[in-house]
Amino acid sequence: MKASGPLKRSSFGIWHACCGLVHSGPVSSVLALWVVPRVSARVGKRPFMMACYLGWLLMFLTPFVARMAGLMPSGGAPLWGALAAIAVVELLFAYGVHIVLQSMLTDAADAVAVKTGRRLEGVLFATFGLLDKWGIAFGAFGAGLVLALVGFPTKAVPGTVAPEIVNGLALACVPAVAACNMVAMILISRFRIDQTQHARNIAELRRRELENAGLIASADV
Repeated sequence: MKASGPLKRSSFGIWHACCGLVHSGPVSSVLALWVVPRVSARVGKRPFMMACYLGWLLMFLTPFVARMAGLMPSGGAPLWGALAAIAVVELLFAYGVHIVLQSMLTDAADAVAVKTGRRLEGVLFATFGLLDKWGIAFGAFGAGLVLALVGFPTKAVPGTVAPEIVNGLALACVPAVAACNMVAMILISRFRIDQTQHARNIAELRRRELENAGLIASADV
């Protein structure tokens, strides 16, 4: 049977909102490429990084808190539209974290070079890659553990899971994610290389390059 007007409009609205949710990633990435360099240069990398962590955490919590408070749409196009809007902002903060983190690793490599006289970018970024893979592995293990603890059914069909299981999943997941996020913010707060220190490091490395090339006299002479 061919769908009538209201049903067709509802289906189109759901499809349109789903497309918005799918395209949240590209939209957020384009925004991040424009916003992140400008804002981080103005406020500093460490404050910006911590603000991104906090912003991402708030956006992550918003759907759960809004649902429990009865403020989230129950379904259909309004729900998907709300999730798409939240996803754009949430991913913007997430991309901000990753962009600035790579820049902070580069700053750390310059600081290590000043202190030790050796370039160790390969070691630093390889270590970061290894830790990132560990994080993914432990994250998958933790997600499976939470699903087992709340008794989430295997091969569950959307819309058929008991509400108490869904609520239990949210109550178990949200504090765990928030705690991990707070630990990350504490670690980032210990990063001490600001713009002034980085400029001094770059100047020192440049001076050493010129000295090694014989373009300036050694300070020891």
